[in-house]
Amino acid sequence: MALEMYDEAKKDLDSVLKLEPNNKKAKIDIEIINSKIKDAIPKNNILLKNNSLNNLMSNVEGSIKSVIPHWPSRPSCKQITSKQKPPHLRSKKPFCTLKIKDIQEDQEEINNMHLLQTTLKEVCEKKQEVISSVKKDLMQTEKKQDLVVPPPPQTYVQLKQDWAYLQKDSKLLFQYFRQIPGRRLPFIVRNSMDHDLFVDMIRILKLEFIQNGCEVTDHLIGISELPRIQMLVMFCSYDEILCIKELLHHVSQSTPESVFKRLKSSFGI
Repeated sequence: MALEMYDEAKKDLDSVLKLEPNNKKAKIDIEIINSKIKDAIPKNNILLKNNSLNNLMSNVEGSIKSVIPHWPSRPSCKQITSKQKPPHLRSKKPFCTLKIKDIQEDQEEINNMHLLQTTLKEVCEKKQEVISSVKKDLMQTEKKQDLVVPPPPQTYVQLKQDWAYLQKDSKLLFQYFRQIPGRRLPFIVRNSMDHDLFVDMIRILKLEFIQNGCEVTDHLIGISELPRIQMLVMFCSYDEILCIKELLHHVSQSTPESVFKRLKSSFGI
């Protein structure tokens, strides 16, 4: 027991108790040995843990030391490898300096690229505008071809409907208005003439009749004989009054003086 060989001592004491079951000293010694064994178990566990940790650390260090990295080789690059040498055998030369090439695009080239991109964008946009304009013209041409000039109206309601139908095309309005006898306008319109239709008729006479060399006297006389003509003129704007004056000046060259005076008096200008 003095040698701390507790297991062997316990076996010997067990043999003694088999021979002498009433041996008190042997029983006391067994209790002492059991307590010694219990105290020794935690120490053994700690030693085992320390040993296992030491073994693990040694294995890790060994694996780290033994691993050599493998870098992919490139034909245009130099590979620098490290060698373990003691300090007195190491080279005194400085490390080689790496050459760094400054890659910078020419500013003029960048400006040219930007100009080219801008030019291409403008060309594409203009091309798209031309295509859109051509499509729009084609659509308008198709619509015009679909429109048919109605026959001369018999009533003011027919006149208003036909005028609204041809409203967006001044050429068709000119054809429609030209086929209506000017002297019949008072009988067709009677007391129903509105200001918008009156202004449109004056505008068509100035822009289309005169430009196409058509006579405007009969239509202008027919308009002047409409009821409430001076009230319609009263609500005209400055530009619309100028338009009426230009028409009167145009017919003054080919109209008898008495007829021209009646026209001026009817319009109140």
